[in-house]
Amino acid sequence: MDKRLTLQELEIIRWAKDKAVRETDFLSIEEPLAIEVNKQRIAVLMRLPGDEKELATGFLLSEGYITQFSDIMTISHCGSLMPGEVSDDPLTPSRNIVRVQAEHLLNANDSATLLIRSGCGRTGVNEISEQLPRVNSSLQIDIMTLTAMSKTILDLQEVRKLAGGVHLAALFDAKGKLICSYEDIGRHNAADKAIGYALIRQIPLEDKVLYITGRASYEMVNKAARMQIPILASKSSPTSLAVEYAQEANLTLCGFVRPNRANLYSSDDRITGIW
Repeated sequence: MDKRLTLQELEIIRWAKDKAVRETDFLSIEEPLAIEVNKQRIAVLMRLPGDEKELATGFLLSEGYITQFSDIMTISHCGSLMPGEVSDDPLTPSRNIVRVQAEHLLNANDSATLLIRSGCGRTGVNEISEQLPRVNSSLQIDIMTLTAMSKTILDLQEVRKLAGGVHLAALFDAKGKLICSYEDIGRHNAADKAIGYALIRQIPLEDKVLYITGRASYEMVNKAARMQIPILASKSSPTSLAVEYAQEANLTLCGFVRPNRANLYSSDDRITGIW
């Protein structure tokens, strides 16, 4: 992790128990990232800098703008400036833009660029009735392997330890082996980075577990189902709509996944050793 990309150092006053002290603290950096496909700006994501290609790839496929990774012909992120740096050269490429050339682009909005804030997904009320794909996977995983994932991620949360204000998403295989993990100020961004990592490296997703530290919402179920990820596990709680759609999509949704603890909300046949 390059701390220059993810953390901003500053002096603060910390008050506690009627005592004030000046000390150095850290903030997680939030910056916009514009995603352009075929010279059309699709969205501006608010994100933690780093792994921009993975983020853009995961976002475009998990949100249904592109149906398969092979449709992406080129993807480029050329910027090299650090946060706060400026260049006198107007031709210096921005590191806050990812440009993609793709064969097929779906659901593009020609009239406006979609601004996606760090805490929110892009799904609107009119999209709730959208038919989710059904997950077809024979993956099974032992309950102790599943809950052990919550211990693994503790050492991965480098930004959270120093600054807080970020979520983590990680991919695991059926034996609990870590495939990749990403932190970001947006839980959707973190998931998209993990998905993008797998897609770019041609790692199959139909036998993986997506573990997230944030709330398991409808949008997160939607992302997992689109990518045929059979198990979505959250350290936090699911929403009622997430459970409803997970049941319809045949996706195994697990909440409050912590050491020796988990709630199973749908398709629990993929989790063994629970009885």
